[in-house]
Amino acid sequence: MSYAPNRSPTPSSNQTSAGCLLAALAVLVVSLCGVVTLIVAAVPLFNAAGAGIIAMLAASAVFALLFLVALAITRAPRMRAALHAWLLALPLTWVMIPAALLPSSEAQIAAGMRVVLMAAYLGALWVYVRRYTPATGITNGWVLAIGAAALLALPWLAWGALGSLLDLLLGLIAAVLFGTAAALLVARVYLRPLPDDPDGPGLFVGGTVIGVLLLVLGWNIGVGGQMLLLLPLLPTLGWLAGAVAGVGRGQTTDSRALLLFVALAVAPPLLFADPDTLHIELLEQGREGIAWALSATGLGTLLALALSGVAPVLRQPVIRAPRVGIAGAATLWLTGIVVYVSIGQPGLYGDRLFVILKDQADLSAAASIEDYQVRRRAVYETLVRHADVIQADLRSDLTRFGVWHRPYYLMNAMEVEGSLLMRLWLTTRPEVDRVVPNPVLRPLPEPLAVEEGSLPAPDEPLWNLTMINAGRVWEEVGVRGKGVVVGLMDSGVQWDHPELRDSYRGLQLDGSVTHEYNWYDPWGNAAEPLDYNGHGTFTLSAVVGNRVGVAPDATWIACVNLGRNVGNAARYLDCMQFMLAPFPPDGDPLRDGDPARGADITNNSWGCPQDLEGCDPNTLLPAAEALRAAGMMTIAAAGNDGPACSSLNAPLALYDAVVTVGAVDRSGVIAPFSSIGPVMSDGSGRIKPDIAAPGVDVLAAAPGSSYVTGSGTSIAAPHVTGVVALMWSAQPALIGDVARTEEILRTTAQPVTPEGAVLAPCSGSDQAAALAIRYGAGIVDAYRAVRAARAI
Repeated sequence: MSYAPNRSPTPSSNQTSAGCLLAALAVLVVSLCGVVTLIVAAVPLFNAAGAGIIAMLAASAVFALLFLVALAITRAPRMRAALHAWLLALPLTWVMIPAALLPSSEAQIAAGMRVVLMAAYLGALWVYVRRYTPATGITNGWVLAIGAAALLALPWLAWGALGSLLDLLLGLIAAVLFGTAAALLVARVYLRPLPDDPDGPGLFVGGTVIGVLLLVLGWNIGVGGQMLLLLPLLPTLGWLAGAVAGVGRGQTTDSRALLLFVALAVAPPLLFADPDTLHIELLEQGREGIAWALSATGLGTLLALALSGVAPVLRQPVIRAPRVGIAGAATLWLTGIVVYVSIGQPGLYGDRLFVILKDQADLSAAASIEDYQVRRRAVYETLVRHADVIQADLRSDLTRFGVWHRPYYLMNAMEVEGSLLMRLWLTTRPEVDRVVPNPVLRPLPEPLAVEEGSLPAPDEPLWNLTMINAGRVWEEVGVRGKGVVVGLMDSGVQWDHPELRDSYRGLQLDGSVTHEYNWYDPWGNAAEPLDYNGHGTFTLSAVVGNRVGVAPDATWIACVNLGRNVGNAARYLDCMQFMLAPFPPDGDPLRDGDPARGADITNNSWGCPQDLEGCDPNTLLPAAEALRAAGMMTIAAAGNDGPACSSLNAPLALYDAVVTVGAVDRSGVIAPFSSIGPVMSDGSGRIKPDIAAPGVDVLAAAPGSSYVTGSGTSIAAPHVTGVVALMWSAQPALIGDVARTEEILRTTAQPVTPEGAVLAPCSGSDQAAALAIRYGAGIVDAYRAVRAARAI
C-alpha cells in the first residue's frame, strides 16, 4: 500500500463522478432502509408470519440489483471496490434467515444459530477475500476505538439490562464476528491498494461507504426486535469508524482498530436489549419499555455523528501519546461502570424454562363428589400428592446441582432456571415430556407510568349492559351476584377504585383491609393490589363494577400474571393455582393452599402465544382441565388476531375446558379483530369461540379512579364472567356444575342471523358453521340465562 503523507493530488474526473455516484447510492440506500424499516415494523401488526423476511429479501434484492447496475456503469476503481464490498456484504442477510424465522420466545436458540451462521459466512468470506492485499497498518488506533465505543455504550449501561451468561457470551461472539467481517470487507476489498487510486478515499467518502457497508452487512443480525434498533445506528457509525481506522488521504488504515470499534459499538444493543420481549414491546408502541431502547439508539446515533467530527482531530495525538489515550479510554469505561452500577440495572437476568412432566394426575374420581367444597379440596390434595411423588427425583437432582427451581401441582410441571445446556439435560430425563421457553422480563430503568382514564363516571345505562339484559336481572329478578367469588388473573387492579372497593373480599366490615388470601403478585411481590398497566382494572370493573359491571354485588380476589402486559407459562400457572387454593404471603402453594378461599369463577383476558411467550397449544391444558374438575368456571377471551380463519390459537382460549368469548359491537356484529375458529393449532378443529359479548367501545374503570372506553375480546370476556356470577348467585345449587352452566349459556344466548352477521369463509357454504366459528352460540343474554338457572 502506498503511504504518502505529503501528497495531495487533484481528484480526477473519474473520482469526482464516483463521489457523485456514491452520494446518490447512499441516499437511495438510506431511503430504501427507511421504507423497509417501516414495513418490517408494521408487519407484526397485521399478523403476517414471515412477511418481514419477505420484505427484507425483496429489499436486499433491490440493493443487489442497484449495486450491479452501478458496477456496470462506473469505471472509477475505488467506486467499483466499494460496490464489490457492498455486494459481498449482502449474502449475510440471506444466510441469517433461519435464525430470523425462529420465534422471539426462542431468542437464545436464535442467538446461538446467529453465531453459527455468521461464522460460516465469515469463513466463506475469508476464503474469498484472502487473495486481496489488505490495506492495513499497525497503529495505536485501538485506543481511540475503545474510548469512542465507551461513549456509545453509556446509554445502554444506564438504561439496559443483561441476560444470562450464555446470552452475554453469544452476544459478544456475534459482535466480534460482525466486526471481523466489516474489517475484512473494508481492508481487503474496499481499501485494498489500487494503482489508479494509491491514496484511497477521503474520510467523508470512505466513511459513507463504510456506513452503507455496515448497514447492508448488519441488516439481519439482530434477534427479535434488535434489528430495528441497529438499523438507524449502523450507517451513522461509518464516519466514526473511518476516523478511528485512519481512513483518509495520506493515512494508514488500521483494520484492527476498525474491527475493535465496530464490535464494541454493536455489542451494547445485542447485549442490553431483551430479544425475548422486545418484539412484544414494539407491538405495544413503547408502553412496555421499548422507549428506553429507542432512546438509547437515538442517543448513540447522535453521539456517533458528533464524535465523527472530533475523532480525526484526536487520532494523531492519541497515536503519538498512547498513554494519555489509554488513560482517557480507561476513564470513560470506568465512568460507564459507575453509571451501570449506580443508576443502571446491574446483574444477570436470564430466562427460565417451563418443564412439563409426562405423568399428569388422574382427577376422574372428582366427578363423583357432589359437594363443591369437598370436591375442590379433593382435587387440590390429589394434585399435590401426585406432584410430590413424580417430581421427587428431579427436585432432588436440581437441588444437588444448586439449580433454582419452582414446583407446581395444578399441572405436573416445574419452572427451572437455566439456558440451552440445562434445557438439553432436562429433555433427556425420563419423567420429562417436554421443555418450553419461559421468557422473563428484564428490569426497566424506572417503573412504567400507568395510563389513567379521562372520562367521568357514567350517569345513564351503558349500551353493553343493556344489550345483554343485565339491568333486567337486577330489577326484575333482584339478583346482583351476591355470594359468588370472582377471580381476576390480569395485570393487577386498583382495589380502591370507586367501582371496585366495595366488592373486594379483603375489605372487612369494620373498614379495615386484609390482602392475605385475596391478592398475589408473583411478578413484583407487591404487598397490596396494584395495577401495572390498567388492563386488570378495566376488565375486572366490567364484571363487578358498581356502575359498569354485570354483577356488582359479587366479590373479587386478584392475581398478577401479566407483568408489563407480558406473561409466560409459569406466571399464568402461579395465578391459576392461587385461584384454586389461595395461600398467604411467602406461603408454599403446595403446603399452605386453602381451596375453601378460592375463586368460583375466573376471568382470563389474556393468551399465551407460542411465538411470543413460549406456550405451545397444550402447555396449560392440564391446568385448565384440573380447574374444571374442581368445579371452577374459567372464562377466556378469544384473542384479538382476527378476522383470519383459525386465528384463535393460543391458550387458554382454544381449550374445550374453558368458555371462550368473542367480541361484538353495539349492532351485534362480530368485531373484525375478534379471533375465530376452527381451532387448528392443536389439530382438533374445535369450534370456538363458545359465545360472544360486547367488546367494542365499552366504558369501564381505569386507574386513577377514572374511566375509559376500550375495545377487545379482553372486555368481552368479563361480560360472560359477570353473567355466570349472576347465574350462580341466583341458583347456588349450580355452583361448581360447569357443564350445566355452559349448556345454559349456549341455549339462552341471543341467536345471530346471517342477515345481521359477518360470516366467515372458513367453513365453505355451511352457513351455520360459519356463524359458529365467529359468534359461537350467539350473544350472551343475562336475563334468559338467570331465569333458566333459577328454573333448575
